[in-house]
Amino acid sequence: MHVRPNAKGFFLKRGQIGCLLLHGGTGTPSVMRSMGEFLAEKGISALGKRLKGFGTSPEDWLKTTHLDWILSAEEGISKLEHHCKDVFIAGLSMGGALTLYLAAKHQNRFTGIIPICAPAGPSFLSGFRKRFQPLAKEDEAQPNVGANDIKDQSVKPGGYSHFYPSLFLEWADLVEKASDEISAIKCPVLIIQAKNDHVVNPRTADWIYEHVSSDQKELLWLESSYHMATIDVDKEIVFREVVDFIFKVAE
Repeated sequence: MHVRPNAKGFFLKRGQIGCLLLHGGTGTPSVMRSMGEFLAEKGISALGKRLKGFGTSPEDWLKTTHLDWILSAEEGISKLEHHCKDVFIAGLSMGGALTLYLAAKHQNRFTGIIPICAPAGPSFLSGFRKRFQPLAKEDEAQPNVGANDIKDQSVKPGGYSHFYPSLFLEWADLVEKASDEISAIKCPVLIIQAKNDHVVNPRTADWIYEHVSSDQKELLWLESSYHMATIDVDKEIVFREVVDFIFKVAE
């Protein structure tokens, strides 16, 4: 199995506070790399996990399900736990939904979580499935428009240029699981959402905020970025706020 050079995972080992970084539904760890480097500069260990089937070939991708992606993320958690006392998760887009699911499933393993432009809730699911279920019957490759939802046109997101509707329905299954269990989340949460997101309705962030059971929860709105917030124009705001949140919670 050949992993593309810009798609490889990374582990920047620093202090006893660590953060697992999860890419989105067609992406690679490259969209979390700059964030990881920023965290590492501040002394926070950062592990960018490549989910199974990503960054290799569409054929590999088609052999996977959302259960494989969950297992990949859980492998990252275990690896980070061997090095760190406090473990956080930050996920972009579908990686944000995976973040919510993991926090609900493993309630005592995380010091805090950061879902970024994360899909969640019945409103998102109904529209998402309605769009992709008819396409999944033929399951022909579709242009990956969502990955290019970036205001800064000089940025290239990497990842797959096309997606398969059947795999998007796998992501929908994951979103459904996360949404069903979201009230089990009790650790501190920083929800980050772009106001001009063209992939996930920004109101989804309000739904997440209302349904997590965390006593400590914050909602950060990004004024300029589009969906791919970790590599877009507000990325430095994202990085600074994440670092501030992590140090505040881990005290």
